[in-house]
Amino acid sequence: MSKLAEGGSNKVFRLIMDNYSVVIARIPYPISGSSCLSIASEVATMDFIPVPKVLSWSGKADNPVESEYILTEEAVGRPLNEVWYDMDLRDQLKIVENIISIENKFLSLSFTRYGNLYFAKEAFSGCEKAAVANDVSISQRMEVETRFVIGPVSNKSFWNKERASLATDRGPWKSHTDYLKAIARREIAWISRHATTQTQTDSQSKPKTQNSPQAHIDLYRRFLSISDHLLPDNQDLNRATLWHWDIHAPNLFVNDENEITGLIDWQDVFVGPLFFEARRPKFIAYNGEIMLELPENFKSIEDEDEKARIRDQVKRSILIYAYELGTSNTNPVLSEILNTPHGRTRTQTVLYSTNTWDDDIIPFRQCLIRIARHWNEINGDTTCPITFTDNELKTHYEEGEGWNEEADFWDALDHIVFRDGWTSNETYEQAVDLFTELRKMGMQSLTGAEQSEFEKETRH
Repeated sequence: MSKLAEGGSNKVFRLIMDNYSVVIARIPYPISGSSCLSIASEVATMDFIPVPKVLSWSGKADNPVESEYILTEEAVGRPLNEVWYDMDLRDQLKIVENIISIENKFLSLSFTRYGNLYFAKEAFSGCEKAAVANDVSISQRMEVETRFVIGPVSNKSFWNKERASLATDRGPWKSHTDYLKAIARREIAWISRHATTQTQTDSQSKPKTQNSPQAHIDLYRRFLSISDHLLPDNQDLNRATLWHWDIHAPNLFVNDENEITGLIDWQDVFVGPLFFEARRPKFIAYNGEIMLELPENFKSIEDEDEKARIRDQVKRSILIYAYELGTSNTNPVLSEILNTPHGRTRTQTVLYSTNTWDDDIIPFRQCLIRIARHWNEINGDTTCPITFTDNELKTHYEEGEGWNEEADFWDALDHIVFRDGWTSNETYEQAVDLFTELRKMGMQSLTGAEQSEFEKETRH
């Protein structure tokens, strides 16, 4: 047995059996939401897809392993991130075509409810039939509706801390607006009853409003006010869709012919509003200037680093162009979502609404301010239901200066340490060395009480 990884939700092991077959074992962390529901939904989702094949699972710890677990077949091929940068452009374009085809399969089926997928034989109170909303064959409809149900969400944001004991709405929901309102009402209820303000010492580096329960509640009430109008009126863009929102290179496996053979990490996948789930694959996304061919003077450029930069720009431009064109032709609804005005702001508003008390109030407030500022472009048929006073805006921008500095710091640590302190096995030693050096620099730059406080807070 060897450990493969420690992700944000579980530990992953590779087991070689007595007959030399290979099994992948995943053990969830106790903190990863309602683990019983999470595992039950993940297994049902992988069966629905159906990759990778599930061999055995348990959503409870009362077994010989003494833990919840999932055993699956090993994904065929190699992780895409190990070979992507060594591929020639032709093979990379083949991967792009594969991605578009996979996304087309996700789009081929939608449901009448939003929530998590479970096996019908494992159904519990609150589950409803996984009724198919779009036109599919009778046999496919029968298979889906008899084998699966849609039930409450298992995401940890609905179960974290005292939220697990709150009588809150966890779905399934009939509309995307019900889902948004459930988020806001959940956080208002939790903050009202359980948010504990920090002492001055603990909160001295945080914005004042971060430590104010009322400030958070006021924002969630504004979020409630816009929930009916945040998404486009075209309901096809908001359809209830099972969608893998984290399609990036480490989660994809390819064979020797550079064809995608597997997609892993399904633990956070649910039947959600397509508009919020759809996004460009990370390894294809590119925001720079599009350059589809080398400039005429390319051969005369003497700086080899500049020539390498231009080659990379052309390659990335071709890849994103191929993805956008292929998506427009094959998956037009997805193309419309990705090009909806202020689409990123709408999506980020929901993303940052998850838990502002333990995370950060500033990005959520910034999104709401943008929504209010651009309301006519987002929903010009109604009067904007939210406003911000001059004093609120002044406070926001003052607090935002410190937040931007912190954001720049974490951006610099991208792929090494995440904002919650998590790092992978592969980057652990690098993270330790980095923070050891940062601590050394901090001790050298501070004196007196500030140095003592810093030393105490960063002590191993």
